[in-house]
Amino acid sequence: MAAVGPKKASNDARERVLDATAKLLKEKGYASLRLRDVGTLTGFQAGSLYYYIESKDQLVEDVLMEGLRRVLAFVRTRVDEMPASATPFERLTVAVASHLEMALEITDYSGAYIGVLPQLPEDIRARVLKEEHRFLQYWHRLISDAQEAGQLRKDIDARAMRILLVGALNAAAAAVRVTDAETWTYNATALLDGLVARDSSGRLMTAVETPAAAERRPRRAAN
Repeated sequence: MAAVGPKKASNDARERVLDATAKLLKEKGYASLRLRDVGTLTGFQAGSLYYYIESKDQLVEDVLMEGLRRVLAFVRTRVDEMPASATPFERLTVAVASHLEMALEITDYSGAYIGVLPQLPEDIRARVLKEEHRFLQYWHRLISDAQEAGQLRKDIDARAMRILLVGALNAAAAAVRVTDAETWTYNATALLDGLVARDSSGRLMTAVETPAAAERRPRRAAN
């Protein structure tokens, strides 16, 4: 077995510190976070944590930034993997499902973000919101592309809708103990029905449920 290099070991330890901090932030909030509690969860002495962090506030900022980056990277990857023939609406649908999937996987980060962002010192909050803005710009493009393709209603404000979508997905991931991720993902994508463009007769201009989404739909047991 190959030996684990010092950089890999250090990165793994830092990830443990971030994961533990996210869990504590979700459970206790910003004001009640203590480094000794992080040490207890990770097995490190509180003093040795400073090998991986600069300060408590920097650690909290890093946790929130890490949560944003993990979700965005996962969503981008899933959307970029789609075939060139995918429609803008299909890309948006996959983005919604992927965001929820990753937010559920890192639910401590989702809960920490929603819970502590309003509690942060103004300078930290400003930097986190700046990173969030970059995240929301990606969603803005997905929504705008679907509108320009005539697949989403033109009366929808893309700037408002991106916040509503992302906020709802994050809140669901933070608040729910998931036992059936497929059910939650299916229902999240079904919410897009209200955004779909319709012709003068009220008929949908694009299929809300793609074949891939239909495959994911939970099967209900017969009564």
